[in-house]
Amino acid sequence: LCSQELMNDPVYRPFLLTYESKYYTDDIIRNGNIAEWQKYLGLSYEDTQYLVFESSRDDLQNLTKGKAAADSRLAFATPEFVKKHKQALLYLAYAKYLEPYMRVIPDTDSEVYFWWWDEKYEHNAGDLDYNKVKTVLTRSWNAESDDELKLRYGYQLVRLAHYSRKYQEAIDLFDQYVKPLNMRTEMYYYALSQKAGALRGLGQIEKANREFIHLF
Repeated sequence: LCSQELMNDPVYRPFLLTYESKYYTDDIIRNGNIAEWQKYLGLSYEDTQYLVFESSRDDLQNLTKGKAAADSRLAFATPEFVKKHKQALLYLAYAKYLEPYMRVIPDTDSEVYFWWWDEKYEHNAGDLDYNKVKTVLTRSWNAESDDELKLRYGYQLVRLAHYSRKYQEAIDLFDQYVKPLNMRTEMYYYALSQKAGALRGLGQIEKANREFIHLF
């Protein structure tokens, strides 16, 4: 229940036994985060999924600078689209920069380190300049007028602190940059999972479990 890796699965695989057929078929279960982006951007689900998950950071940066994307799959990003959603593209470009590092700093002193740590990850949050990234995210949050994008920057702040093992700071950042927006969208619960993980890191297991219950 408390494993952060659960949040990487867009379909939230059930942790209790269920006989509902959708979990035992090949039917596509849509990613809630992509569905929210789809509504926000006014694109098809397929185009939204490609933009968020598959497009390159370089192409997104070129679009925000008024240049054409090299990827023909981004043909839907017309000048009008870019003008309307430039701030969202700027967010996505920075999120793509952060994503490879968004893994918890391994606790090499832990007795369980050698069997649970996944070696497939090349980087973790410790490879970033924490204060520099925090400053960029904080300034972006303050400059952004759209609450949906502010929420996403807030999520990035909480996740960065949690994965950097700055547990109390992660909780404080949630209270400062996520909670006041009073939005209960998919991204709010992504951020809540990071707060719960931070509580668990502090050894506040009962509080962490309560937040995980809210999440699920």
